[in-house]
Amino acid sequence: MAPLPPIAGVYRAVMNYTYDGQECANVLHFTHAEMPAPATPADMGASLVAWWSANMRLRVPATLVLRSVTVTDLTAGGAPALEHATGLPLAGTNASAQLPNNATVAMSLRTGIRGRSFRGRLYHLGLTEADVTNNALVAANLTNLVGAYQLLVGLDSAALGANYALVILSYFANKAMRATPVATPVVTVTSDGIVDSQRRRLPGRGR
Repeated sequence: MAPLPPIAGVYRAVMNYTYDGQECANVLHFTHAEMPAPATPADMGASLVAWWSANMRLRVPATLVLRSVTVTDLTAGGAPALEHATGLPLAGTNASAQLPNNATVAMSLRTGIRGRSFRGRLYHLGLTEADVTNNALVAANLTNLVGAYQLLVGLDSAALGANYALVILSYFANKAMRATPVATPVVTVTSDGIVDSQRRRLPGRGR
C-alpha cells in the first residue's frame, strides 16, 4: 500500500491503554490555531492526559490504564512521533466491576456535512456493570459520557492560547486516495447508547 499523503496543520494523537492485560488504543486528529509550533506535540499530549484524568478516569474501572499518548505531526511523511508519558500511567477509579473488554458504546463524531468522508466514530473503553441496563447505557450515564467526549471538540490546551479542534481526517474519496487529505472540524458528539462490541479488544486478540 502506498504511503499516506501528508497534510499540513494536522496532528494525530493515539491514546494508548492497557485494558485488563490487552493493549488498546483510540486515534484522534486535531488542528490548532497556533500550529505549527515546536511546543504543540508535548502540549497536545498533556492536554489529552488532563482531559482523560478529569473526565474519564472516574467513569472507568481500575483495569483500564492510560499508558501514553503518541502525537505525530502529519505535515510530512515519516515525521517523528512524540511519546508523551508525563503523569502516566493513570488507572480508572470507578469501583463498579468492568464488563468484558469487547463491550463498548460508539460515539458518533459529526461535522454537519453528509458523507462517509465527514463523519467518524470513537469506541469508548471501560464500560462497567453500573453503566448498563440490558443492552443499553443507563440514560444518565450516557448523557455524562457524551458530555465528556464533547469536550474533545474544543480540547482545552494545557499551555497554548487557543483550544485544539477535533477533526475528521479523510484520505479517500470514491475508493481512491486523495492527493491532499481533507480535515473537517467536528461539531458535535452523539451516541445511541446501544452496547456494541469490539472483539479485537478481548485479551489475546488484535496483536
